[in-house]
Amino acid sequence: MSNQSITILTPNGRRQTLKLTPNTTLLEVLEQVCRKFQLDPNRHILRHHNKTVDLSGMFRFSGLPNNCLLEMEETEHVRKEAEVHIVLQSESGDRMSGDFAPATTLEEILVRLYPKRNETNWVIIYMRKEVYGADLATTTLKTLGLTSGKAMLRLLQRNPEELRVQANVSSVLLPKAQPAPVVPVVHEKLEQPMEVDPQVKDDKMTTVADSQNNSPEVKKPKFGDTLTEPDKQLEKRETISPEEMQRLEEEIRIVGENDAVIFSLDSAAPRVQEKDLPDSFFDLTIDDVRLLLRDLKDQAKAMDDAPLLTAKLREMENDRKVLKLLQYKKTIIRIQFPDRHVLQATFNPIDTLECVTNLVRQHLQNPQLDFHLFTTPPKRILPLESRLVELQCVPQAVIHFGTEQDEKSDTGSYLSSDKLMNLTSPDAAVLHAMRSRGLSVNSIIGTKVDGSDEEMAGASGSSTQKPRIPDNFHKSSAASTSKASVPKWFKNPK
Repeated sequence: MSNQSITILTPNGRRQTLKLTPNTTLLEVLEQVCRKFQLDPNRHILRHHNKTVDLSGMFRFSGLPNNCLLEMEETEHVRKEAEVHIVLQSESGDRMSGDFAPATTLEEILVRLYPKRNETNWVIIYMRKEVYGADLATTTLKTLGLTSGKAMLRLLQRNPEELRVQANVSSVLLPKAQPAPVVPVVHEKLEQPMEVDPQVKDDKMTTVADSQNNSPEVKKPKFGDTLTEPDKQLEKRETISPEEMQRLEEEIRIVGENDAVIFSLDSAAPRVQEKDLPDSFFDLTIDDVRLLLRDLKDQAKAMDDAPLLTAKLREMENDRKVLKLLQYKKTIIRIQFPDRHVLQATFNPIDTLECVTNLVRQHLQNPQLDFHLFTTPPKRILPLESRLVELQCVPQAVIHFGTEQDEKSDTGSYLSSDKLMNLTSPDAAVLHAMRSRGLSVNSIIGTKVDGSDEEMAGASGSSTQKPRIPDNFHKSSAASTSKASVPKWFKNPK
């Protein structure tokens, strides 16, 4: 039984305390109280500190504290129910959609959208709430808080015993480079005291001491580090053979202006995955908490020590960032389509987004298609009149393709069929992008970028970078430590 509860203050002045679970929707709470006091739930709302509470959300995501007090008020606007657009996504990635009334059960949705199912033990997940077994026939969309709008449900096939395993945790990818071997130090444990020859004892202690001194030192990484120093050295030593370079050059197929190439993300080599880690792996240790506390203190100190800038100085700072990005002569733009095809092209930093849309329109099956370009997360539709340097798309950026129309070619893609016949491999596209920017291609494919590329990536504008003080910004005399700023009456204590 859950120990969470909330108190509802009804319009007649009576209080009603309800027990609930984290997955209980606030609409269920309102209906339960209205049912007891014979009130119309469609004419009442819930408020917390004079703020209207979203009834469609669950208690765990509402931000309400435990044992809170909610006020129920009558409203003039009657809450109406409408059809809900449901998208059912299976484990294979297929999506089935349809419109349903809020009173429709999950089993009816499963029968209508996925009628050819043969297996059992189906599980539907919505907002981390798992519904399976006999609950599918009794759980409705209104029970989940869905009375209008759109929602996505995940369809899985799991045994009831497997549902206890932690969800939403992906398997960790194996690193390409193996860590350097560590010489273990053997610690001997003596069960009982025994007599040892003094000369033999001294020789044994000397041998153990030498082995400890010669063993490599293992430095504990900081919190958040994912790559050790030996791994970095191994990755830096990786190079591309001449045969591999020649093969990648032959795979580059330019399909249009601006050195445009098209490749598919599905053709990339799959990564090797490990088994799922246990739940104890994600538990914080005392050392992890200390590192987190230290990082938070450093961030708070950096924010306190940051100078206060006026609006004019902030505008000058933004102009300096834009000028710094203009040192790049070219920028690589990748437009990713919903079918996982990517169009890669080279532009000037001062080009507008309209130049990018014109290039994309040349490669579409229907050039008259109405579409837009956006970045995510969060989703932000880019304006056509803005320049790439103003949109922080320098020196490289990934932009997504979006449209409200469903006009695909015979191959299921928005791109034209003749363009899809000349696909480039992902590794060859990376090589082509590096050459377009004039960077070194040694140890690029399959490894991290070199120092010069890291500097270019860092100059594209990071949100964690500390603001720089402009050249014309001078500190006040009160903060100066020079002798001229010290008052005459002040005496330095000895």
